[in-house]
Amino acid sequence: MAKYLFLIDNLKGGGAEKAFKIITERMMDFNMDATLVLLENQLDYELDSRVPLIALNEKINKFNFFMSAFKFVKTLKEVKPDIIISTNSKSNIVSLITKSFYPTMRVVNVQVDLKSNYKSHPIYFAFLRELFKKADWFYFISRGIYDNLKHELPINKYFIAYNPVNLKEVAEKKEEPLSPEHQEMFKKFTYITIGRLTKQKGQKYLLKAFSKIEDDCNLVIVGTGELEKELKAYAKELKIDKKVFFIGFQKNPFKFLNNADVFVFSSLWEGFGNVLPEAMACGLPIISTDCNSGPREILAPKSDVEYKIEKSIELAEYGILTAVEDSDALYEAMELLYDHENLMEKYKERSLKRANDYSAKTIIEKFKKYFEKNV
Repeated sequence: MAKYLFLIDNLKGGGAEKAFKIITERMMDFNMDATLVLLENQLDYELDSRVPLIALNEKINKFNFFMSAFKFVKTLKEVKPDIIISTNSKSNIVSLITKSFYPTMRVVNVQVDLKSNYKSHPIYFAFLRELFKKADWFYFISRGIYDNLKHELPINKYFIAYNPVNLKEVAEKKEEPLSPEHQEMFKKFTYITIGRLTKQKGQKYLLKAFSKIEDDCNLVIVGTGELEKELKAYAKELKIDKKVFFIGFQKNPFKFLNNADVFVFSSLWEGFGNVLPEAMACGLPIISTDCNSGPREILAPKSDVEYKIEKSIELAEYGILTAVEDSDALYEAMELLYDHENLMEKYKERSLKRANDYSAKTIIEKFKKYFEKNV
């Protein structure tokens, strides 16, 4: 049986972090050999105790970063993995620069459009591109990311697999009760969004769209980030602060999703948009910007992933897509679902159906297909 080692910066709230958590936990269910290694001992997510966990540092910084490479080599010699899968830039660097000291299969998991992410740091992107020549495989989380990078990276072998949803965990955790304080937020028709409070997530456009809705409803925003104060001030400026609730990071977001009516995703760009299939697994109708990349692949899988709507909305197979950075389009979609119960019900049913396509088992089967025959 092949031995897997997953390397990631930490397990703080994020899509890549949650994906590696789910994959390693599900591997335990299939009696596979997998170890999770963190560059720093920072955890927001609770990890199943069956998963062997190793933290190389309490906290990573520029002084101990390269020492992490030596610690990682020591760990490799102790664990003796056959396949090493890394994600996030720091972990990818540590994995690849140590290949000559422990020459086994290296798989780079790409969660974002690296070229766009580092467009203001071209020298760093050039460094990554050169380093990636050491990778044996690339594992992209969406067709859109692969299409954007296929001419930019030294890709030899690759496969595409969407980040997984632990459907069993969602089914269990969504039934947990809300606190009395949180129950109040959901007594009216409620829109909900989840994500870090950053420019990328576009919550400012969502707040502007919500301010145009005259109906008696609420908006719940789950997440923390550097724009929290600015977004709260903007909600107050728009005179909607009494019906917009910022509730911070939540270890169990599913119980909030389960009590909401519509999920709205306002991102300007994405790697995949992990929260979309999670919200779908809770049976929520979905409204999402048609950003690069992920939402179109999730909501309109039969369409051309390179196509993007530039204005207004699109009633896609599994949800509603809107133009990016367009509060009017978001408002139009939000009002449409509020006013049309039949459309709400249709998208609820389709969300539950689509969520089943994001099982961790699918990814694990791809690992076996592509990697283990070469070990």
